[in-house]
Amino acid sequence: MEDKYKILTNYIKQLNFAADNSPESFFDDGEGDARLKVDMNMKVDADRELRIYKTEQTVTVRAVTVAGAVVFTVYAVCGAIVQFDSCVDEDETRRLMSDDVAPKVYDGVRALVREVTARSGYTPVELAPLDFDKTGYVNHDEAVAAPAPLSFDGMIAGIRACEEGEGFLKLYEEAYGAIESFERLNVYRYYLTFMGETDYHAPFEYERCDETKRLMFRLIAGNRHCEWTLCREPYDNVPELIFTYKDIFKNQKISQLSPEEFNELGEALFAELITETSLSLYEIEPYLSELDDNAEKGFIDWKYYRRVTGYDRLEPEQQTFVTELHERIADCDYEVSSINPKMIE
Repeated sequence: MEDKYKILTNYIKQLNFAADNSPESFFDDGEGDARLKVDMNMKVDADRELRIYKTEQTVTVRAVTVAGAVVFTVYAVCGAIVQFDSCVDEDETRRLMSDDVAPKVYDGVRALVREVTARSGYTPVELAPLDFDKTGYVNHDEAVAAPAPLSFDGMIAGIRACEEGEGFLKLYEEAYGAIESFERLNVYRYYLTFMGETDYHAPFEYERCDETKRLMFRLIAGNRHCEWTLCREPYDNVPELIFTYKDIFKNQKISQLSPEEFNELGEALFAELITETSLSLYEIEPYLSELDDNAEKGFIDWKYYRRVTGYDRLEPEQQTFVTELHERIADCDYEVSSINPKMIE
């Protein structure tokens, strides 16, 4: 295996240990159980001809008492930079990163957590071995199975699962007909379709789920409660998507979310888009005849968007709404164009 790649370096990006009640907690009865959470992320170097990959693993270990008090927390981010031989194709590269490289990085994580906790005065934590399969998921006896990737059908099913959501979707379908796809929603046809796209780093489990990544990008870029930016790190051709959402996430790299957090975020963003934004679009729909399925996808300038939304005939609150939509379209165009001059069609 190793003749196909070379680990150029292993590194520790971040290491934190917190035991706020130490040493008093040494005298408490029981230290509690260590709970393991593992997040991983694979990134590609800017110069693909060099065939350089970076993989990072984020580990959080908490010791919690029976009463629920946190005794100590270990947070570590470790990684490796790997160069592959030019004869190794993309599929095999991904397989080797999961099957071969990731376990080696994790061995270093285990050793680090063991040493830190041993030096802390508490019982050393021995992380259980993990089995990384070729899909990039983690198999672990104590781990919960990875959730299905975020999808349009899944989000619709989630909304239908509650009585209020089912009632809203019935009203929506009475107005627009059966909900067949994300692209058929009014919020997509009159708004999201004019936003550009780019690749970005997602949680490791979803790194290869292109449709899921495209969906999430539209949800973040289009949500009026979400601020975001793209930031490319040195030696990395693919940017990080960093976002702030209400009081829940602040300057958060989406690649560092767990699959569960990623899906929950997407569902929340979608629920707001299909209710708040869709309803506001419905109120001005009589003026949107030119923004139909035949509208050209991609950036649309303000002069044209203002005309086809009937801006001058709208109420002041509606004008503010249309202005905000176009500002987000323009912001997305700027971010995508700046980080990736050639936008994905």
